[in-house]
Amino acid sequence: MLPESEILNVFAVSAFDEYYLPSINRNTFEKLDSKSLFDKHFKSSFAMEDTLHIIIGLDSGLLANYVMENKPAEGSHFIFVEIDEVFKLLNIDIPSEKNHVQVCHFSELEGLLSDSRLSVFLAKRQYCIHRSLAAAGDYLLQYSLLGTQVDKLVDDIVYQESIGFSQKVFIREQLRNICENRFQAKVFSGRFDNMTAIVVAGGPSLDETIGWIKDNQSKLIIFAVSRVAGKLSEAGIVPHIIVSVDPEDFSFEVNRGMLALAGKSIFVNSYHVSSRLLSQWQGLTLYMGSRLPWSQVLDGDNIQTMGPTVTNSAVHLAINLGFKKVLLTGSDFCFSAEGFTHSKGSLETSLGPNLGFIGEWVTTYAGHKAETAVQLKLAAESLANDVAQHPQVSVCNLSKNATKIDKIPYCEHTSIVLEDCHLTPADFHQMVEAIYLNQSTEDDFYQVLNQTTTANDTFNWLVAQTQQALLALQKVKSEVHSTSLADVSTQVDSIEAEINHRYSDFSKLIKFYGYLEFSAFLSTKTQQDWDEEHMLQMSLSYYQAFHDIAKDLAAQTASAISRINNRINERKANVSLCDLAKTWRADYQPGRVHIWQKYHAKPLEKLSPPETAMFTELEAEFHQQFIRQPQVYIDVVKNQSASKKVLEKILHLVHHKHVEGLAYLSRNLLPLTQHDDDAKYLYSLSSANQLFLENKPSEALQAIQQYKGKHDEHYLKLTLQLSLTLAKLDLASDTLQKLIEYSDLYLPFYAHVLRLQGHLNQAVNIYLDYLEKYPSDVTTWLKLGMFMVDVNQIDSAFTAFSNALNADPNNQVAQDYIHQIEQACQNAE
Repeated sequence: MLPESEILNVFAVSAFDEYYLPSINRNTFEKLDSKSLFDKHFKSSFAMEDTLHIIIGLDSGLLANYVMENKPAEGSHFIFVEIDEVFKLLNIDIPSEKNHVQVCHFSELEGLLSDSRLSVFLAKRQYCIHRSLAAAGDYLLQYSLLGTQVDKLVDDIVYQESIGFSQKVFIREQLRNICENRFQAKVFSGRFDNMTAIVVAGGPSLDETIGWIKDNQSKLIIFAVSRVAGKLSEAGIVPHIIVSVDPEDFSFEVNRGMLALAGKSIFVNSYHVSSRLLSQWQGLTLYMGSRLPWSQVLDGDNIQTMGPTVTNSAVHLAINLGFKKVLLTGSDFCFSAEGFTHSKGSLETSLGPNLGFIGEWVTTYAGHKAETAVQLKLAAESLANDVAQHPQVSVCNLSKNATKIDKIPYCEHTSIVLEDCHLTPADFHQMVEAIYLNQSTEDDFYQVLNQTTTANDTFNWLVAQTQQALLALQKVKSEVHSTSLADVSTQVDSIEAEINHRYSDFSKLIKFYGYLEFSAFLSTKTQQDWDEEHMLQMSLSYYQAFHDIAKDLAAQTASAISRINNRINERKANVSLCDLAKTWRADYQPGRVHIWQKYHAKPLEKLSPPETAMFTELEAEFHQQFIRQPQVYIDVVKNQSASKKVLEKILHLVHHKHVEGLAYLSRNLLPLTQHDDDAKYLYSLSSANQLFLENKPSEALQAIQQYKGKHDEHYLKLTLQLSLTLAKLDLASDTLQKLIEYSDLYLPFYAHVLRLQGHLNQAVNIYLDYLEKYPSDVTTWLKLGMFMVDVNQIDSAFTAFSNALNADPNNQVAQDYIHQIEQACQNAE
């Protein structure tokens, strides 16, 4: 009996003379005008500059009007995504001068976001997703599903765009790491014959094998991803190698536990690892990838970083070092059955199970379904491809609850036979230390200083050359000059040819680094449609991007030169600690004071009072980095498990009839009900929907009625569905009386239930009260008319069908009934 769509083509006029759809906005605009409401909810957010706002729902068109009537913040852009059914009811007219506003169906959103102007917002993470008042109200399933779709689409696009945009972060960190990236990881290739490697990652399954690893560590070469190194150390396990690849700054807070192993383990890092982590590591390091971004010659044969996760890189490293047998643990690539993404003791686990995240479902080695994020799914696929390229290497996963990956079988760890490898972490540490002793650090620093200075000169030369090209092209564009594009093409072509001939490596780097900037140069027109004006604009965009990126890299290399000089000065006895600290503080690396301390015998006795004070300050700042929490990251993780997100997930799973997903949620919400009222409600809703989908309506009704807290519309709607399914009309009537408080939409259904109960007069009165308020509701006029026909009230039926025709003159059902009534009257005469 419940409607297929809860969105009706019925408008109302508020006390403030504003038209709105009651089925969309309920009574939202009856107590306060829309501008006042929108100012309260959106004004501060919409005032953010250089931000893409993606808004779910139009609030009956009033929110779009609000945006267009207000002056936009500089650089802001607005995209409204609306439900298809609502689109049909609204007449949205965006004036041409309001080109910062767009309205679309969900099916059109991906195309809009692929526009280079908008994709930059996503790549830079300068965007906000907002729920309109109707969408935020959580009473319409369509908006909950639309919100989930938009969130997932944007997350996927941001992830893909970040791959294209992340080269900026990679190269910036590469230049910041230029002193620390001294020795290639490849130097130990082929040194591990007949040994077994184990890659220890941070997934939940690590807790199942950590005891076995400790008992067998003399028989394993242990590769620990950086976030679990501290946990292994606390368990009495010393990794031979710690691997880290993440360039993001918060990587330090996540991985800082590894710093305690600086004198025991070797840090093998990606060339673009977080410089704050690498530069404060007090031990020995090897790097993967390239030391210098402008030259692949020096590191062309080094072991490369393999993405997208650190586990991928650790496995790739083990394979390329020559291991023929690689074990995986903590490499789950999915959430645990309890909703956790990481092992016990991690920051993520301390925040509780991640129950609101809507991901994809994969099959585990045990044959169960598990949820995963798109990044982890891609990582599993990448790992499968990497392993397939090395058939001589046996790779197996020790967790039956991990994502099942092609070419990587499951192995029960207790059945694995191992032999002593006769290479302790201390032995390996000595091997690496010998390499360090064979090369002068100072000579290496001066060599890389010369290389970076030459690169800086080149970037500055490229800035000057592209500036010349821009000036020549701008003369053509200026109306003051009559210079044609052909007149300057020879000059510009000459500049381009010299750049490509003398500095092709630098040109490739600039285009790689400036991927997004250069995308503005690309044209959507076919070549035959290019006129001179279009070609001029393309050339200007190209050289502007080239000039800006060369200038950026000139600044980056200048900063690197300053940093190299600071590293050289760290080793000198006569350089003030206060001067060195300026660079350390600028780079957020106060822990380098301890590395400096290792270079100088008894330095504290020789410090001046200002230097002593500085030493104390730096130690305190370094200590602060160990207790500071990555609050932005914590907030993101917490938000994924917020009650609102869990509710959206329940609605998403119900819509897709995902019984396993609901069972997973119910199972993990149950323990939380002991101390969380929201969890009690969500558990009741999830378990009842699960039982309903399993065709157990009686048990579902019992489950929903066990919840004794505050009822909301979702709770009442499910109760109504179950009561109607079980023909419990009294319960349905009581429930509808409560639902009417949320929306007049339920009045016709209340009238229908009253009719089924035999309360005919009361049912008619309810119909009439509703239709007096919403006289354009054709469907309800038809229902009333049919009701009147059934009870032989022909005059009332004729009136109802006539009113339906007044609202919709072409309504065939009303026309047919009136025709039948008129014929019956004629026959009676």
